[in-house]
Amino acid sequence: MSENAVFFGACGDAFKICPCRVRGNPLLSQLLRSKPLTVSIRTVAKAAGVSASTASRALNDDPQISAATRKLVARIARKLGYRKNAAVTELMRGFRLGGKVVEHREALALLSHYDPPTWNKDPGLEHYPQMLAGIRSRAENLGYQVNTHWLHQPGCSFARLGTILKARGVRGVIVGPLPARDQLAGFPWQDFASVALGYMLDGPALHRVQNNMYDNMALILEKLKALGHRRIGFVTHSKVEDRLGNLSAARFALHLLGLPERDRIPVLATDWAGDPAFERWLRKYQPDAVIGQMDYVLPVLKKSKRRDGGPVSFAWLAAQMNQPETGGTVPRHKELGAAALDLLASLVSHGDKGVPDEQRTILISGVWRNGITVFAME
Repeated sequence: MSENAVFFGACGDAFKICPCRVRGNPLLSQLLRSKPLTVSIRTVAKAAGVSASTASRALNDDPQISAATRKLVARIARKLGYRKNAAVTELMRGFRLGGKVVEHREALALLSHYDPPTWNKDPGLEHYPQMLAGIRSRAENLGYQVNTHWLHQPGCSFARLGTILKARGVRGVIVGPLPARDQLAGFPWQDFASVALGYMLDGPALHRVQNNMYDNMALILEKLKALGHRRIGFVTHSKVEDRLGNLSAARFALHLLGLPERDRIPVLATDWAGDPAFERWLRKYQPDAVIGQMDYVLPVLKKSKRRDGGPVSFAWLAAQMNQPETGGTVPRHKELGAAALDLLASLVSHGDKGVPDEQRTILISGVWRNGITVFAME
């Protein structure tokens, strides 16, 4: 028995167990010395000093079981390697309801910055229904249902929304992409397992899933170089770049470091259509191709020429599905949603609520799409 063996007290506090105390308790000695291949709910219950029924209800987050007991049972279950069997759980629930197995899908929540009815009306929000489709498809496979809640419902504060979700038995939430940095102050994160889509939730530091704009930039650079482009420029939008974690700017900076100085074109940040700085930048550097975050630079590029007189290629870092003529990388929004649901389901099944001690980030790369805006050098 290791001198550093740890067990959990009645309030969930960890404490060391000395070898003499372990030797005097056969159950603790056995559990801490070796774990069986399959840990039953009865084993967890004995270790926690509760009945099997109480342990089962605690692991299912039954509010009638005290928070201290739920926390204790969850921590012991994790330590012993206990895993719930979803099929058995559903079967037993059916028996408790009268011997008939009924379909029950626990509800999770997608918190949307935008009112859902507006999603299909605004082309710029096409990623929302795609993400929701990915979320719901994966939820269906895992036995969950997902409901969408508008964060800015009139008369409903973030705190009130949290209270409503908790009363409905929601244990997990996905925070949809936010257009600007926000903290959603007042939302009771401690009551939910949570995953954020994107980088704009400015606190707390939740687990998150995001477009891999670093890889997307690398893929575009590879494609443009293969088409013969040597002088490549990058036009970004400061807020969009921030929203995407500045990953594309970081990858482009590495690209510039590998070039001779005469071929380096500095990054231009232009945050509005018609910015005269963009035309001055084009006249001064005459790029062969431009990588952009926003499509509003394209009309200006169409009037510009390369040094050899040919057209300037344009590759969009986040090409929209509704503009198939534009070449670039297309974000995999459905896969982003599915990854967020996978992560959330794992957190919910382990009872991991609140702000995590160790934040996880999942990055999903986009796919290349050919378009009429990308030309081969002649």
